[in-house]
Amino acid sequence: MGSTDEILGDDVIVNGTFDTDTSGWGTVRCTIDSVAGGLSGNCLEMTDATGADDARATQSFTTVAGKVYKVTGYVKDGTASGKSAGFVTPGPDSPGVVSTSEWVQITHYFTATGASSEVAPFVYIAELTKTILWDNISVKEVSDDVTVNLYAGTDNGILSIAEGTGWPDNPTYVSELIPNGTFDELLGSEIIANSDFSSALSTGWITSGFGDAEESATAVEGKATLIGNNSTGDYITQNDVIPVDGKTYKLVVDIDSITGNCNLNHNGATGLFGGTLNTAGVHTYYFESTLYPIDPRIGVDGTVVINSFSLKEVIVSATAD
Repeated sequence: MGSTDEILGDDVIVNGTFDTDTSGWGTVRCTIDSVAGGLSGNCLEMTDATGADDARATQSFTTVAGKVYKVTGYVKDGTASGKSAGFVTPGPDSPGVVSTSEWVQITHYFTATGASSEVAPFVYIAELTKTILWDNISVKEVSDDVTVNLYAGTDNGILSIAEGTGWPDNPTYVSELIPNGTFDELLGSEIIANSDFSSALSTGWITSGFGDAEESATAVEGKATLIGNNSTGDYITQNDVIPVDGKTYKLVVDIDSITGNCNLNHNGATGLFGGTLNTAGVHTYYFESTLYPIDPRIGVDGTVVINSFSLKEVIVSATAD
C-alpha cells in the first residue's frame, strides 16, 4: 500500500475563507453571506431559500483530467442544528456528516474527469430562512502517493464501488481512479457495545421476551447463549445504534452453534440486512444505511450460541502503488 503522506498543490478555490464577502461562489436553493464567527474571522452563512431539498454554494475551477484532488472544509450549526452536510464533487459525493454546535471537518477526495470541475458544499436544512455555517473550504491537487477514501454503495448485498461490482477485484474502476491502484477494505471502529460478549449481557444489550421458565439469555466467557421459542419475540437488541445515513456498513454475526432457527433483523425500514440463520459459522452482511438510528436484533426459536455480533463502517481505500 502507498503511504498516507501527501504533497498537495496550490488551492484552486477562490475565497474559501470568506473573510470579507462571498465573491467567487454561486448558490442553489439558498442565499449566502459573509458573517462573523468563523474559525478565524468571518465564515460563510448559508440561508435556506426554499424550505425543501438541499442548499448549496457552488464554485467551478480548472482541473487536470485523471488527477486526484483533496477537498476539505468545516461546517457548523447556525440557526439550524443537526443537519446532514457534505460536498458534491465529480464522481461519488463525500460521505455526509451531521452539523453540531462545534466546527466539524469534512475531508473528501475525487478524481477530475475534465478540464473543469465543480465543488458544492451542501446541507439539507429544509427549514425556510434557517442557517448553517461553512468555513475554510479548500481544494488541492494531490501530487504524491495517497490513500483515498471513497463512498461505497451496495448492490443486492454485494459491496460495489461506483459503477463497478464484485469488490474488491475491480481493475477497470481502479485504473480510472488511480493508475496502478489497488483496493483494500478498511473498517471503522466497533459500533456495537459488548460485541464480543466479554461482559454480562446486560452491558450494552437489551433482552425482550424470554418469559417462559425454560427460556434464557446470558453471556458467559465470551459467548452469548439464547434459549427461546419465538424467533421474532424472544430477542436481544441494542437501541439507537447510529450509522450515518448513506454510508456503508459491515455486519458480521459469528454463530458458534445453533439448534432451531435464529432471526436477524432490525427496527424500522426493512431490507437493510437480516433473515433466518439456521447454520453455525460467520454470517456477513453489507448494507447502506437509509435509516438512523437503527436497532439491530437477533431472535431465536431454539438454542443459539453466538461468539460475536459486530457492526463497523466500511471505508474503501484506493491506494496508488
